[in-house]
Amino acid sequence: MTISEPTWVCLLKYDADRAGTPVRPTQLEAGANFRHFPTPGDLEWTSGGHPVDFGSGVQMGRLPREYLHYPIRLESTDLRDWELIRPTSYDLVEVRDRHFERLRQEYCLSRDVKTWMSDHISGKFRRA
Repeated sequence: MTISEPTWVCLLKYDADRAGTPVRPTQLEAGANFRHFPTPGDLEWTSGGHPVDFGSGVQMGRLPREYLHYPIRLESTDLRDWELIRPTSYDLVEVRDRHFERLRQEYCLSRDVKTWMSDHISGKFRRA
């Protein structure tokens, strides 16, 4: 896959009380976006979702958590950092496999995660 246009991304930080009730992102919010990677549904909701790392692949500690909430008014002090992501290419199968393995390790998933994953990743995204 290729990201063909430079894209600005930013890091926001604000008090959780401003955001209201947090929810874990699901396929309903992601739609057909191939960048979404579902979190196993039987995990506590407090674990949040986990954004897929499309960067270097260097594991830096625990997986970051991701939540959705109703829109809020942003303040200038909420902006912590920003970066221009340059056009790049990546192997989607490799990125998703790496994320899958990190999920499995972080949560010590003992059940057959591959069975669960087969419901969420079609054969064309998995190596045989």
